[in-house]
Amino acid sequence: MTVMREKLGQYQILAPLGAGGMGEVYVARDPSLGRKVAIKLLPVRLSGDKETLARFTREARSASALNHPNIVTIHEVGMDQGSGSPYIVMEYIDGRDLRSLVSNGPLPNRKTLDIAAQIADGLAAAHEQGIVHRDLKPENLFLTKREDGSPIVKILDFGIVKMIEDENWVTASDEILGTPTYMSPEQATAGAPVTPAADRYALGLVAFRLLVGEAYHRGDVVAIVGQLLHEPLQPPSERHPDLGSDFDIWFARACHRSPKERFASAAEQIEALAAALRVPVAPIAAAPEPSAPIATGPRPRSRARIALVVGAALLFAAALVGALSYRQASPTAAPKASTSSP
Repeated sequence: MTVMREKLGQYQILAPLGAGGMGEVYVARDPSLGRKVAIKLLPVRLSGDKETLARFTREARSASALNHPNIVTIHEVGMDQGSGSPYIVMEYIDGRDLRSLVSNGPLPNRKTLDIAAQIADGLAAAHEQGIVHRDLKPENLFLTKREDGSPIVKILDFGIVKMIEDENWVTASDEILGTPTYMSPEQATAGAPVTPAADRYALGLVAFRLLVGEAYHRGDVVAIVGQLLHEPLQPPSERHPDLGSDFDIWFARACHRSPKERFASAAEQIEALAAALRVPVAPIAAAPEPSAPIATGPRPRSRARIALVVGAALLFAAALVGALSYRQASPTAAPKASTSSP
């Protein structure tokens, strides 16, 4: 249960946004800059758990090191003096998550490509810094607006990220990190390394959700894990003939059971998606991203390649204005405009 607070550090709490196993989220006011922020606070009942505290700290350090327009900005990491719980102060995002967006129905091919390209651009920036998201899903992907009013996608909640080069980071063998509906097979396999290929797998499932309006994997955790590990992928066109065989081929590679058989980079994945959806974009020569736990340095050119895809999507602003305006028309939209999944 979320307990309403008046302040956290210097920040004045305005309202709760939600609560979950990994934290409580509030909208607050930063008095020093006069702006709204979002604050994620570790629940008091978990503040004494060393593993949870370590994971929360990793989230803060990893996310704060990223500086990209498609990734939520971390402003500060603090400690609640009253409870001793750590908290993260981040930008407040006034928008809609992709799950609520597709609740109105599937998106056209152009919109799906434009959204996926921005997600891929943000993921590439994180992968270049040695960070894997590990829990990419529609609830962690928000549509908001830039200062000029054009739509932009934000990736939220690097809550269970893994620093690729940190060989000392170990998860209990019986613990599954990630949301099963969008989880890669290696995340459901004890001891298997989780690399950027896991995020590209999830991106394939997110693209399916945008095009169809429903999740590819359905059922409880046990059923979904069984599908991941033992059942072959069903071609999407068997359920939705409008998707066509070209998308079947793209999906089979994006969500291949073996990470080595997936797309080598987010840029390659988006370029292939454009071809599968028959949305014209300029060719992109993509360099492979790391597929094994290694330390990596920045490779700015790979992000520029994905930016070409985003730049080629000239209809993006007009296409999404109507979707974003739904939030203003719906009386229940405001509570969904949280800036992070708890």
